[in-house]
Amino acid sequence: MAKLKQMDAVKIDFDGWLKKNDEERMDANHPYFQETRPECVRRHLSRYRQAANILDDLEACTVIDAPCGTGYGSEILAGKDRYVLGVDADGTAVEYAREKYSCAGRAVYMRQRIEALLIPPHFFVTSKKPPQYEVVVCIEGIEHTSNENTSKWLKTFYNIGAQYLIMAYPENGKSNLSEGGFHVIETDIARVACWLNWNGWRLDNYWLQDRQSFVYFSLKDLIDKKLRLIDFEMPSAMILAERM
Repeated sequence: MAKLKQMDAVKIDFDGWLKKNDEERMDANHPYFQETRPECVRRHLSRYRQAANILDDLEACTVIDAPCGTGYGSEILAGKDRYVLGVDADGTAVEYAREKYSCAGRAVYMRQRIEALLIPPHFFVTSKKPPQYEVVVCIEGIEHTSNENTSKWLKTFYNIGAQYLIMAYPENGKSNLSEGGFHVIETDIARVACWLNWNGWRLDNYWLQDRQSFVYFSLKDLIDKKLRLIDFEMPSAMILAERM
């Protein structure tokens, strides 16, 4: 028993962990990243703020953030009165989020692989009967997993009963792929539209991130190929999809 208590008392060096894994993990509110990667911080925060604006328009009260990473984005999604469940396969990231971004109890975090996501009843943060999360937010996640897992993620989001899906990803095909890099699949609107359709989702809205803001494109613009990626620096796309 004494040995177990001693293990429980060990505190994770979160600052050291972040700096050691700074290519894969980030807390956009941490001074280290604000000083060393200010543009990356700005772009990541703007994606979550854009997603939060969409949640406002949807009048969503309950949200899943998957993958949630260190939880700084979950805090933005929670806003003043939303409830968020953050899901990530990285146990240290989940512990970090629990310590830093509980949002006065409106954000809870669970370690779980997204493609195998099952939500135990005690992880539902509202008293709704039956409990249900209305929207899934997936920011910069699919490019870090396989094509097969991307399809599984989208099917899982559908199966847990979400009505809407907000997703962001690099709209740049192969340009971010590299040997040993963290982006492992190609992502563009054609592939994403197919993945959505195969797994029960209808693409409703599409935005491209410019340096200062997100630019809306209608589905007709996409069909007519009026999307010119050359006009955007490091383009990141955001989509809103509704379950079919």
